[in-house]
Amino acid sequence: MIFANSSPFVCLVVMAVMARHVVSAVYVISVRDSPKDLTCYTCHAMINNKECNKWAPDKFCPQNHTVCKTVHRINIVTGKSLVVDKSCASPDQCNAPSVGCHKTNINNEMECVSCCGFSYCNEEIPFDHSTAIKLSTVFNDSSSSGARFTLVNRIAAIIFAYVVKVCAYDLG
Repeated sequence: MIFANSSPFVCLVVMAVMARHVVSAVYVISVRDSPKDLTCYTCHAMINNKECNKWAPDKFCPQNHTVCKTVHRINIVTGKSLVVDKSCASPDQCNAPSVGCHKTNINNEMECVSCCGFSYCNEEIPFDHSTAIKLSTVFNDSSSSGARFTLVNRIAAIIFAYVVKVCAYDLG
């Protein structure tokens, strides 16, 4: 066995390192294949989604901006759009904690953020946490690279299960 005579600590460290790398690999693969070809709807401080998409210039995103980011501010009481911002963004601007909805410092205002990884994927805007997550193809299987994302998850699960089995055998 690979981990013959290993301590429980070694097995735990190997599993933790694997889990961290698997999550990183899945994120990178799910973002996109060809960042140089990405085109996002872009606008700043538009009053609604229709105006934003109508105004948005058609140009490629800068290098290292491999995701499309949408920020939508909403009046919680009326449900009306206050501001829509759409842009090309770097993956670090679209990490899992930044996606979703949260209240702002302004009374009765909520901000929803979604991020996706293929051209014109940010046509829609999030109105609540559920739609923000659903529109964020960077973090789910509905992206254009969803098949590869699923394959990576399956392979990672098989490898991880093997490590757990070996560690359990060695320790048991």
